[in-house]
Amino acid sequence: MNNHRIDRINSMIRHEISKIINENIRDPRINQLISITKVKTSRDLSNSKISVSLMGNESEKTKAIKALKAASGFIRHNLQKNIALKKTPTINFTVDETIVTGQKITKLINKHKTQTAD
Repeated sequence: MNNHRIDRINSMIRHEISKIINENIRDPRINQLISITKVKTSRDLSNSKISVSLMGNESEKTKAIKALKAASGFIRHNLQKNIALKKTPTINFTVDETIVTGQKITKLINKHKTQTAD
């Protein structure tokens, strides 16, 4: 399977999972400020790694990931109904820490700038 097709499948999965979470999941552990940042599906369509960006402290993020993992069967079932694929991948959720890491780096750069300006 070529990369362009996998990229299109990843984009479709990202869009559909975002829609399913926002419209159908009513778990209080999942904050409304959740964003699907990346989807990486294996070439054989057996697995999809879903990276999510979550707002909140570590405890809230852990609870949200547990809730998403608990709802993964429901999400996969709805994904199967909404996207015509030969095989619907198993969904694995992970926290995307790139935004937090970027904020830490920006703080360090700004701190260095103020130190060198003095």
